[in-house]
Amino acid sequence: MSTVKKQIDSWPADLQGKPALKSTNDAIVYATLIYTWPNYIHELKLDQIQNLNQIGMIRSTDPFDLTKLSGLAIQGQYLRECIQEVERLQNKNFELNNFEHFPGEQILS
Repeated sequence: MSTVKKQIDSWPADLQGKPALKSTNDAIVYATLIYTWPNYIHELKLDQIQNLNQIGMIRSTDPFDLTKLSGLAIQGQYLRECIQEVERLQNKNFELNNFEHFPGEQILS
């Protein structure tokens, strides 16, 4: 098992077994670990969809629980930041792998 896989598997989890993202820094570090692992990225996107569904269910109740809603909104923000960082890293990796010349190098034709 690779070192990165061990780090991903040992990441702190919440009660449902999902990665515990407590800050923007956590989201960025977790994204850096998982951006090459499609299964973890897929799970993260499913977590984001579930989070949005939970927010929608709470908002539809009258009166809604503002404390729970704000906690879910914060967690949703961290999930979104993590997914955006994963996408940024994947695009950067794609660009680096498909780069044919160095910046500033003149292309002669």
